[in-house]
Amino acid sequence: MLDSEKNSGKREDSEVISISDTSSNNEEDGKNERESRSVEAKSALEFAESVIMDEEILDDFSSDTDESIDAPNFNNKGQTESKKDSKVKHVESKRSLRELCASAAEKRQIVAKEEDESAKVGNANTEREQATMKVKLEDSSRLHSLKRSGGSNGNETKRPHIERTGVNSNSKEPYELRSPIHLISNPEYCDVYCKNGNKDTVSMTDMMGSKTLVKTYQFNFLIDATFLLQYIKADPRNLELILIGHKDEQHMSVNSEDHHRYRIKMVDATKRLGHYGSHHTKMMVNMFRDGTCQIIVHTMNLTVTDYTLQTQMCWMSPKLHKCSSKNQAERYKGEGLDSIKDVGDIFKNDFLAYLSTYELRETDALIKELQPYDFTCIDVQFVASSPGKYELITERLDYPMEYYGSEAEMFGFGKLYDYLKIYGLTSLWGRFIGQTSSIASPFDRKKSNIFTHLLISIAMGYGRLVLEPSTSFDIKDRGMYPMIIWPTLKEVLHASGSILSGYALHYRNTRWRNYRGNEYQDKQLRKYFFKWSSVAASQQSKAGRSHLMPHCKTYCVTEDNLYTIKWFLMTSANMSTQAWGRPEVSANYFKAYKYTLGERLKFNIASYEAGILVNPKTLKTRSIDAGKEVVLVPTLGQDTVPKERVEQSPNDKQLLYPVRIPYDIPLQKYTDEQPWTTGVLEGNNR
Repeated sequence: MLDSEKNSGKREDSEVISISDTSSNNEEDGKNERESRSVEAKSALEFAESVIMDEEILDDFSSDTDESIDAPNFNNKGQTESKKDSKVKHVESKRSLRELCASAAEKRQIVAKEEDESAKVGNANTEREQATMKVKLEDSSRLHSLKRSGGSNGNETKRPHIERTGVNSNSKEPYELRSPIHLISNPEYCDVYCKNGNKDTVSMTDMMGSKTLVKTYQFNFLIDATFLLQYIKADPRNLELILIGHKDEQHMSVNSEDHHRYRIKMVDATKRLGHYGSHHTKMMVNMFRDGTCQIIVHTMNLTVTDYTLQTQMCWMSPKLHKCSSKNQAERYKGEGLDSIKDVGDIFKNDFLAYLSTYELRETDALIKELQPYDFTCIDVQFVASSPGKYELITERLDYPMEYYGSEAEMFGFGKLYDYLKIYGLTSLWGRFIGQTSSIASPFDRKKSNIFTHLLISIAMGYGRLVLEPSTSFDIKDRGMYPMIIWPTLKEVLHASGSILSGYALHYRNTRWRNYRGNEYQDKQLRKYFFKWSSVAASQQSKAGRSHLMPHCKTYCVTEDNLYTIKWFLMTSANMSTQAWGRPEVSANYFKAYKYTLGERLKFNIASYEAGILVNPKTLKTRSIDAGKEVVLVPTLGQDTVPKERVEQSPNDKQLLYPVRIPYDIPLQKYTDEQPWTTGVLEGNNR
């Protein structure tokens, strides 16, 4: 169990395969982390009046971008205010943010009242859920009995196997598979709002607390070194920190004391950014004394507020070892890699290709450091974005199951398209669920959103890539229905951080000067909005994050209302063209590709992003499970499939593989609720 109560980073051997191996039993480190988190939570409120919100940045966001402001920026302790030439100014409010934040006593009263009101509803729903369980099981059994050939043409290679630590791969004894995606821990929130919400979570100590850490590369949008360094337990004299992102005091803050104590290098990664673009990737590469390394992709800015007031997620690779030979180390460069057997080498190829796009001395050095390592223990896909111009060609109807290396040069929505096609993961019907912390303006200046008018067609894998603005998404008209999880105004105001939680949630639905695209888009999207939480009281939340507003970004497709999922993507990419790519669509586009099956679509990416695609066809299992169909199962509040779900599985030829999701299910659609918008912070929400 990975929570902040039981972490020390003490275990640093080279046999780490499952995420549970990163946990330890050093209670002192856990206690220290809890105390530091308590101080941070208190500091977040004390610094409320230091929250910055630049009017010029909001102007940029209103027209095009979601990355200009990612989270509230706090001055570090002991530091003075920003210089006069800083782009960011303090917003003067009639009431301080402290007054807008509900007191702890008021929050407890609200939670208690909600619990009483929702208890009756919960009891009434229990019998109904039990009555429909049998129907769900029967429907799921019939659904998964259908074999979809996808891109494999019926000649799919057998799934690779891995012997988990402490588990005999041929043993018939039951064992627990663990979700590749994890929630980041928040013990203070769980103590007040959800007692069991911190189970199987990953803490900053798990990620950074190893005493044998010798070097770490930190890629991020906001980096507060004071916050980061308190979780590092390694000897400062033997530790090198490379911070990569926006090298200015609003995005990367290192005080003079830390500069003298640690070997810190600050690297600017903004030279290739596009219009309104940002270095939005959140990732770290850690190198250890024993020669191993670990890659972590996550969703959190390295700041107090992101860690304490927002829901965050991460993926952690197993400890990577160096290859036994040069040929093995360079195998990822070869053409014709098998997309099933060679999934680790494909990840390596994609990851190093992404690093090469920075064109920096430090990232080039990291590439050389990583080239000797063996990535074969990795069983997910790396889906990233990098600034530049790209072209997606969809003329191939059947994608081969081989990976030729050229795919590594594709990014953004083109990368997601390639992988869904290669692995046969597209779906002609179902629900396409997107959950982010920012929804940008329409890319056609009318009402075409990147999620509903491009990503959904990629998930379907059929027809035009870019849909017409007037496209209907009613079930009777289309097979794939969009569902956008977005917090309501009430959810944000009743959240653990109250209005502070809303500074990281960006959605504009009002007219901006003479531009009315946001209004048109809101009329289109509001029909597909679903609440962040489907429970009224936090203690009823099975996901454990109902009153902790999201900063994570997740996308998935389900064909049976989240009883199972087709694939799952955790990423830093919001619903914006800066993150995924802006398609170049001419006036003749919809006529030119009306009757053709393939097309060539050029697009521009403005930002750096990084994400992990969980694919059931490449997840590693025991040899005894060979031949079983891996089925992704969304799990709430834990990283394993509940025993009762396993026992209820109607098909012994299926292997239920858990994927942890941050929100409660079933999802609740908006009725008369108002979404949280940037207008709340400007006093003109509607």
